[in-house]
Amino acid sequence: MSTIIVYTCNWDAYSGLEKAGFEHLAYPASVYPLKVSCLGRLHPGLVLRAFELGADGVLLLGCPPDQCHYDFGNKRAQELFAETAALAHLLGIGEERLRLDWVAAGDGQGFVQKVSRFAEGGNRGIRESGNQENRRRKAWNLELGTWNMELGTSHLLLPGLRQVYRRMPCFSPGIGVFAQGPGGGNHQ
Repeated sequence: MSTIIVYTCNWDAYSGLEKAGFEHLAYPASVYPLKVSCLGRLHPGLVLRAFELGADGVLLLGCPPDQCHYDFGNKRAQELFAETAALAHLLGIGEERLRLDWVAAGDGQGFVQKVSRFAEGGNRGIRESGNQENRRRKAWNLELGTWNMELGTSHLLLPGLRQVYRRMPCFSPGIGVFAQGPGGGNHQ
């Protein structure tokens, strides 16, 4: 069974999750929802980290357009998704393994449908891509920095992930600037 991480915003998408629980609606057991204050506050590195830790798919569920409680969240979530999808492509993570969608407040049925469709509808593609990724992860020993020739493939891209994390800008809407990752300086 595929492991799916679902990042939900604290407002509309999470209220859909709560409503689904209240109505005793079921979604696949391999789905793990994680509540964040706003999808617009996520960092591409956090989304990619889920893949690095073994997730077969990541679904981002936020407030529908023009219903964000922070006003900027939807636009920033779309920008985050575009950045993350581009990085995932560079890292060899299939596009079927990452999706952004919206759930209206209190829409438990919509939450369950979107999560189930992502987990089950694309399950074959997600599982196949995830197995290739796990094989690559095993082939490269990140701690020792060595390459296992028996398990390896010529398309290994995961070792560059640490360098990508260090170079990604962090968005901070509170101060209105982009700050370079850990230890970096600020710039406009």
